[in-house]
This record gives sequence, structure tokens and C-alpha cells, in this order.
Amino acid sequence: RTHWSIGLDVTTKVTMHKDEVSKKFTHPLLKPVLDFAGVWFERSDIITFHDPLAATLIFEPTLCTFERGRIEVDQSPTDQLGRTTLTRDNTGSHEAAMTVNPSRFFEHYFGVFE
Repeated sequence: RTHWSIGLDVTTKVTMHKDEVSKKFTHPLLKPVLDFAGVWFERSDIITFHDPLAATLIFEPTLCTFERGRIEVDQSPTDQLGRTTLTRDNTGSHEAAMTVNPSRFFEHYFGVFE
């Protein structure tokens, strides 16, 4: 079984400014999300769709490109603690997202509310 990892280097490419969130989150099912986002927007003008991207990949895996290998987590007590590294290996059990298509992600994400 393959384990997918979608790191911050990829998820931080799917962001939206608070003004656009107000315009796009008009569907009744998104109103509670818009309400929750209000607290976030007190500190930031941009929201990042980390978890929504991961969830959307279940249904549309072609939104990202992946590379196969082994993922290792740095456990040394330094500033690198917790950092993950992909060692490319065609027989590895992990696939790490390398790129994302943000416009296709948002098209797919908001498409389910149309």
C-alpha cells in the first residue's frame, strides 16, 4: 500500500485572500466555514487550504504530481527536528507530492458546491 505525503512546500501553493474567500464561500454549506475563517482573518489576510487539498486528492489525484520513495523524519534534537526527507526509490512505499495545480484544485473544490 502506498502512503501519500503532501508537504507544506505543496500545500502553501493553494491559498486565497480573505476578500476572495468572502466572494467564493457563498454556498449555504460553506457559510459555517466562512464564519470560522473570520477568527483566522483577524490575524492574517490569507488562508491556506492544507487539509482541503489532501482531502480533494482522494477524488482527484491528478491535481498533484508525486514521486515515489522512502520518507524519513529527522529525530535529532536540532532545528531540523521533525523535518521530512524523501529519498527517491521506485520500490519505496511512499509517494510525496512535488507540485500542485492551484487553479484546477479550486475548480474541483468549488465545483462540488455548484
